[in-house]
Amino acid sequence: FTTLSTDGKLATYWPVPGANTPTIMVYQGGAVAQRVASMGETVAIDTALDELTKLFQVDVRAHFLKGRLSNWHADPYSLGAYTHSCVGMGDA
Repeated sequence: FTTLSTDGKLATYWPVPGANTPTIMVYQGGAVAQRVASMGETVAIDTALDELTKLFQVDVRAHFLKGRLSNWHADPYSLGAYTHSCVGMGDA
């Protein structure tokens, strides 16, 4: 899949191509991102694992290695924003 949208608390999932192991990232923005960040890392990751288990009908915890919650709203350098460059744009 390229993007997976649900009606759960964590609504948008997508795979990370090129990762050394199969990786799924969850992305939230705005008020939803703030609400998820307020859950704390452990609860947010547990919520994602619950939603993915329901979605795929398989116990994803049996395959889960580790997770991380990034709170961009609390980052003093990004202040909630993000950006990225395309491959090869390092010298631009």
